Amino acid sequence: METVTLTKVYRKEVDTKYGKKMSVGIQTKEHSDKWINGFEHESNKGWKIGDKVNIEIVENGEYLNFKNPSAKLTEKRVREIIKEETDIRFKGLKKYLEENYRTIKNR
Repeated sequence: METVTLTKVYRKEVDTKYGKKMSVGIQTKEHSDKWINGFEHESNKGWKIGDKVNIEIVENGEYLNFKNPSAKLTEKRVREIIKEETDIRFKGLKKYLEENYRTIKNR
């Protein structure tokens, strides 16, 4: 994955073996005048010039293609989310106990 800055965005409907799909061509600051192509996806529908986006670029002969970020979460990201949520809840519980220590102790 790499972060790129979009300098041009072009969309065009194309016929594929799976039916009609929207093709997306982009140029980036990092790849100057080379076109990088892929297909429209929820993650790239709103792309516009100036956006910084995270994509995986794949070389296909003389062409460059991009892959859309997967909707599936990686195992590493799931662990990060669980840790973030646990930390937030633990901090809230700790704050509650600190604020209510005397009341809880005297029960």
